[in-house]
Amino acid sequence: MSAKAIGSRLSGHRDEDAFEVVNDGISVLQEGNYQVNVDLHHSQPRQSYNVVFKVWHHKTLLAQCSRPLRTKKAISLSLLEMRCQLPALTKLRVEFLAPGFAFHESRIVLRLLQ
Repeated sequence: MSAKAIGSRLSGHRDEDAFEVVNDGISVLQEGNYQVNVDLHHSQPRQSYNVVFKVWHHKTLLAQCSRPLRTKKAISLSLLEMRCQLPALTKLRVEFLAPGFAFHESRIVLRLLQ
């Protein structure tokens, strides 16, 4: 998802000290335990694929989603929920890999659990 798409959905104003929208992702500003949810709305792929999207922490793969949860009227929904320990100044990035395109309704939600 682009930084523009992420920035347009930035809401938790009280979390401004914990997160920052950066080019190509979200920067986590303080160390802690985080819950990361990715809701990706995308076109239904017409060809086979192995992975819908991957979540990266710098160059380290944190998680991946291999198939959509549901598809309705050629629009697929792929979800991922995870908890992880992240150091300060971590850059999180979601890489969409399935054939087709992602819709602007997609979102990434970060929650500091500590």
